[in-house]
Amino acid sequence: MMTAVDSLCLYTKDWEASAERFRVEVGGPSEKREITNFTALRQATRDFCNVKLLYFSTHGRGGGMQLDDGSIVEDFRMIVAPSTFLWKNARILFDGCAIGEGPKGDEFLDSAGEHLLRGHGGIVGASTVDTFCWTIGPWSSETYMEFQRGALVKIRRYDISGHRTGWLERDRYGRAA
Repeated sequence: MMTAVDSLCLYTKDWEASAERFRVEVGGPSEKREITNFTALRQATRDFCNVKLLYFSTHGRGGGMQLDDGSIVEDFRMIVAPSTFLWKNARILFDGCAIGEGPKGDEFLDSAGEHLLRGHGGIVGASTVDTFCWTIGPWSSETYMEFQRGALVKIRRYDISGHRTGWLERDRYGRAA
C-alpha cells in the first residue's frame, strides 16, 4: 500500500540525522527512507505517492549519487517510478557533493528530469561543489556549499514530456551565475 506524502527524503546511512531534521523541519505529511541499493531506491518509488518535494541526502560526485552499498546512480532509466509517485510540478533536490558538476552533472540532472518527471513536469537541482551540513546543537541545521570559486547550484525545469525547458545557475548567495 502506498503512503501519500508531500515531502520525502531518501538518504544514505551517513545522513540519517540530517534526514530526520529534514522530516521534522519540513513538517506536514513527510517521510524519510534509507536507500541502501538500487532495489531500495526502486521500492521507495513504489511505497510513496503524491510527492511534491523529493530530497536526496547522499554522497555524490560529478554526475553521480552514491548509495550505501557503494553503487553509483548515474542515470534514472533503471528507476521506473509509478505514475503516482510524484505530484505535478514536483521539485527534486540532490544534496550530495558535486552531483551537478560539469557536463556529467548536466546529464545526471537531465536523466532525473526525463525519467522521474515525465508525466508531471517540475524542477531538479544539484550543487557543483562539495556540500556539508553544519549543526549547532539540537536546534539548528544548515546545508552549505563549499567555499570555492565558481560554486553553483544548477536548477533545471522539465515539462510533462521530461524535456528540459529552462535552467538557472545560482551562486551560493542566490545571485545569477
